[in-house]
Amino acid sequence: MPSHSCAMGSSAESAYPAGMDDELEAQGLAPLKKPKPVALIAALTATVVAGGTGAYAYRVHGDRDKARGELAKLKEENTSLSDALELHRSKGVDLDTKLNACKEELTTSKTSYTEIDQKRSDLDTQLTACQSSVKDLKEEKAKEAAALAEFKAITGRFQKMIDAGKLDVVFRKGQMIVKLPAAILFPSGSADLSDDGKAAMAEVAGILRQVPGRRFTVAGHTDNEPAVGSSFKDNWELSAARAVHVTELLIAKGVSAGRLVAAGYGEYDPIASNGSNAGKAKNRRIEIILEPDLHAVPVVADDGKVKPAGTPGKGTPTPTTKPPAKGGTVKPKQARK
Repeated sequence: MPSHSCAMGSSAESAYPAGMDDELEAQGLAPLKKPKPVALIAALTATVVAGGTGAYAYRVHGDRDKARGELAKLKEENTSLSDALELHRSKGVDLDTKLNACKEELTTSKTSYTEIDQKRSDLDTQLTACQSSVKDLKEEKAKEAAALAEFKAITGRFQKMIDAGKLDVVFRKGQMIVKLPAAILFPSGSADLSDDGKAAMAEVAGILRQVPGRRFTVAGHTDNEPAVGSSFKDNWELSAARAVHVTELLIAKGVSAGRLVAAGYGEYDPIASNGSNAGKAKNRRIEIILEPDLHAVPVVADDGKVKPAGTPGKGTPTPTTKPPAKGGTVKPKQARK
C-alpha cells in the first residue's frame, strides 16, 4: 500500500490528451490534473456505502413502519377480541340469568300443575260424592214417595173407620202405625176384647190381609196408673196380654200368623202427657205397626254373598207362626223413650 501511494504521488497525470498540456502552458494556463484512483474509489465506495446504508435504513424504516402498522392492527384486533369476549361474557351472564329464570318458572309450573292436579282430584272426589248423594237423595225421595203413596192407600182403606173415630193412621218414628184407642177395644183394666172391639178388629183384619210385603207388630200401651183391682200385676203385663188377644183375633180372621208379632210396652212409650185424663186416654191404646217384611229382602251371609229373599241368615231365628196361649204374656221389647 505505501508503495502504491508513492507511485501515485510521483506521477501526476493530466486530465487532457497528450500535447494539450503544453498548449495550455504556452497560453499560461495550468493543466488539469487527473484525479487519483484511490480518491475516486473511496468516493465511489462512500457513495455506494452511503447509498446502501440509505437503502438499508429506508428498508429498515419501512419494515419498522410496517411492523408498527401490524402491531397497531394486532392491538386493534385484540381490542375487538376483548370487546367480543366481554360481550360474550355479558351474554353468558344474561343467558345464565334467563336459564335460572326458566328453571324457577319450570319449578313453579310443576308446583302449579301438582296443585291443579290435586284440586282436580279433590273436585273429582267431591263430584263422585255429590253424584252419590244425588243418587241417595233420589233413592230416598223414591222411597218417601212410595211410602207416601202406600200411606195414602192404607189411609184410604181405613178411611171409613177413621171417619167413625175407631182408629187413626199415623207416621211415628219413621213407622206407619194404625192406632186404636183402648176404650173402644177393652173394658177398663181388662185384656178381653169387647164386642165393639172384636167387630173393629175383624174389620181391621180384613184390610191387613190386603196389605202385601208387610209384617205387623201388635203393641199394647197403657197409662202410668197402677193396675189395681185387676188380675195383672202391672201395666206391662196388662199391655202384653191385650196385644196377645188382638193378635189371636187377627189370626182368627185370616191374617197370617207368620206376619204377626205381639209386644207389650206398658207405660213406657207414651204419646201424650200422663198429667191429664185426656193425655192418659191417648196413652191407653193398641198400635199395629206396619213394618217391612224382611223375608222379601235379600240376605247377606257371613261370607259376604247375597242369598235369595226368604233365606234365613246365620243366627236368624225363624219367627213363630203361633202366638202365646190365651191369658199368657210375651216378652216385651225394650221400652222406647
